[in-house]
Amino acid sequence: MRRRVLSRLMRMVAAAGVTALVGACGTAGTSSTVSHSRPGAARAALTVSPSAGAPTTVFELRFTAPSGARVSSGSGRSFELGVSGPQKAGCLAARSVAVPTAAPGVAVDIALDPAKLGGRWCAGSFTVRVDEVQRPVCLPGMMCPQFLRVIRTVGRTSFRVVAVA
Repeated sequence: MRRRVLSRLMRMVAAAGVTALVGACGTAGTSSTVSHSRPGAARAALTVSPSAGAPTTVFELRFTAPSGARVSSGSGRSFELGVSGPQKAGCLAARSVAVPTAAPGVAVDIALDPAKLGGRWCAGSFTVRVDEVQRPVCLPGMMCPQFLRVIRTVGRTSFRVVAVA
């Protein structure tokens, strides 16, 4: 049990490192929208639709930003989405996706398209997590420390992929 927890933690840490690179280069495989809702509205948990699908299903995720992205004192806060599932050859197992900036209380929609992520979902259960993270913001040409600090988990959910006969 402990080994499985450590293995999952290592995958999430590796995915967070990839996210930092993806965030710097652009995000492939997702489409995101930010829709405005009442500021001060109750914070909604991370939701997924549909809850089950096929290997090519585009899963839609939604959460309400509890705080806004911001930059101060050389570091910035933003949101990161991590998805992990069964590790099988030729399948998407773990991905990390940058989330668009949003003001507090604003709904954020993210589409996870397996074709745009470079593959397909394999049959099994996938977990999704959105974290608020802090990372350095540096000027071009300057040395920049490399860190990613998870401030809090905004929400967690899961979806299931069933094999197509």
